[in-house]
Amino acid sequence: MKMLMGRMTEAGFRRRVNLLKRMERFLGAVSLRCMAALLIASAISPSTAPAQVPSGQPSGGRAAEAEDAAEVLGREAEQDLAKQDYAAATQKYERLASLQPNSANVFNNLGLAYYMAGMRREAVQPLQKALRLKPDLLSANLILGMDYVQLNEAEQAIAPLERALRQDGNNRDALFALASAHFALKHFERAAEVYQREIKVRPNDSDAWYAMGLCYEHLAESTSRRLSEVAGQSAFNQRLLGEFMLEQDRGVEAEDALHRALAAAPEKERDGLHAGLGFAHLCLGEVERAQDQFQTELQGNPGNMEAKLGLAVVAMKQQDWPKAFGRLCEINATDSGFFRSRLDFFVTLLPEQAAAPAVNGLATDAVAPGCSAAIDLVRNEIDSAEPAMNFADEFRVSASSMPPARLSDPHVVAAARRATEAGRFTECARALQPFKLQGSDEVLLLARCQAFSGRYLMALDAVQGLVKAEPENPGALYWQAEAARRLAQAAMRRAVSLNPDSWQGQVLLGDLFRQRKKWDLAVAHYQSAARLKPDSPGPLIGLATIHWQMGQNAEAEAALKQALQIAPDNPSANFELGDVYVRMRRFAEAVPYLERNLAQGSGNLAAHGDLGKAFAALGRDKEAIAELTIALPTDENGELHYQLYVLYKKDGQTSLAQEALSKSEELRARDREDVRRRLDRVTGTTGSSSPH
Repeated sequence: MKMLMGRMTEAGFRRRVNLLKRMERFLGAVSLRCMAALLIASAISPSTAPAQVPSGQPSGGRAAEAEDAAEVLGREAEQDLAKQDYAAATQKYERLASLQPNSANVFNNLGLAYYMAGMRREAVQPLQKALRLKPDLLSANLILGMDYVQLNEAEQAIAPLERALRQDGNNRDALFALASAHFALKHFERAAEVYQREIKVRPNDSDAWYAMGLCYEHLAESTSRRLSEVAGQSAFNQRLLGEFMLEQDRGVEAEDALHRALAAAPEKERDGLHAGLGFAHLCLGEVERAQDQFQTELQGNPGNMEAKLGLAVVAMKQQDWPKAFGRLCEINATDSGFFRSRLDFFVTLLPEQAAAPAVNGLATDAVAPGCSAAIDLVRNEIDSAEPAMNFADEFRVSASSMPPARLSDPHVVAAARRATEAGRFTECARALQPFKLQGSDEVLLLARCQAFSGRYLMALDAVQGLVKAEPENPGALYWQAEAARRLAQAAMRRAVSLNPDSWQGQVLLGDLFRQRKKWDLAVAHYQSAARLKPDSPGPLIGLATIHWQMGQNAEAEAALKQALQIAPDNPSANFELGDVYVRMRRFAEAVPYLERNLAQGSGNLAAHGDLGKAFAALGRDKEAIAELTIALPTDENGELHYQLYVLYKKDGQTSLAQEALSKSEELRARDREDVRRRLDRVTGTTGSSSPH
């Protein structure tokens, strides 16, 4: 569950530090591949335009000489391009352009030669001249668009790339470059849509699946942050926070957030919250409490599939395998889409070293007839990186591609609600899909049904219009974040299944096993990725993150320094190394890395907090106050407020100092209570373990 929001944006940032870095490295590789194709396809083709005789110069013999000189220059320039002697090619094409000032091909090839020589800025003018002469020249539009992407002028790149795609809508290089431009502009939805176009043409393009997953990851993060900003105390935001904490294996915090969600939620928005609390108790190892919460959920919502899934986990933890698989088979029979879409979450909750033997050793005749399919799906989810959902099908039909529909019928909506209450989400989605829905409640119902039946792209389509119309609607933001998060997970898993031996696949498998706390497997995959792609910082940052999370600062420092030798401006590596130095109290060394991270526009509040600590230790008080103030939303234990108290007191700002101290003491007391509750769980003392 990759939900990044508000104060948890920082935790999510730390957990998925290698995402943006991998996108940047990936896009650079795409551009280099494009160049090889262009050299072969069109760019070295000779100009057939006649030589232009300068004004006032006699024709006849001199014109023929000029034509001969142009022909010789053209052949030599082509040979230089073929030999990859781009400096020589640029010189010859410059001379040729003076002889043939109205040749679009010459200016196109001059622009390409500049581009390949690494002279990105110089390439722009001849390419623009080529397009003034011949606006639909495919190669010039493509090269110019890619050039603008490389120059970090993404907005300028879109028009030429779209012109290129109007001529060749299936051009892979143009599609990847256009997606890169939208990604750089933070148009994550549009970038993902462009990758979808590529996947429709080439369904097994693992690079496109991988990059599309990154787009959805960033969409989920930005939407989640927006939700926390506009409705931080809402039931939807607290639910999202609780789900995120569950993924982080922080059961106490998840329990707190879900209790706050219950307190804030009106009756119609409470569905699933007790089930969420059950999963929080499972995370804490409290099986009986979890069972109580799942049963409480079913008392109020008898058809709740999440509670039934939780009871299947409880049965497995109690080693009651027939009951566990009986419950799973019931879920699969009710809605196979829900079953398949939740298998990955289910597997993460299974008892360590027990799930696979249970599945493999269970005789199919020990459970209800027809249940073998469900058991096979569970077995595959445990053993394979291939998701149970056939995610490729999601991109063959989407809600936005369907024709305009008639207005919804109240009877149809009522029937869809009844299907939802019974756990038949696919039935609900199919009933509502053909209609133009009226009001936000109907749209949110469809989004929920689509998401719970595993149709995440259609869920995203369903809710995007509502997000645009009501940008502060917490329900709309929740379902957009949820759908985008699920799409990111599935797309990345699809990329791994298509090309598990690629360096990207190895990194993603490392991420997967790191999230499941299978450290040895994670390290092995990161090391494999480093061997396959020694010039990428991604595998090194993956390894560093494991060391960083485990407090192994020296090991993390070594890996991060290696990563920064490859990519000095990588925002993730700079943040982590700066954080490591703050932990090690090497404050002066931390400052340049943290500043470099923030200069990349990361908006990372944790980096502001670390920088504030470093400035305070170095006596740069005013700068420290400014940075710590920005980072205050991340202060969970009162440390940042206390640092502000010290700085304000030192500066004679008594009232601000007292205010900061009071808040620090409040947060410290809350943190001590959390620690005590964790200890109670470990020692088995449960009498006062929950304040709720």
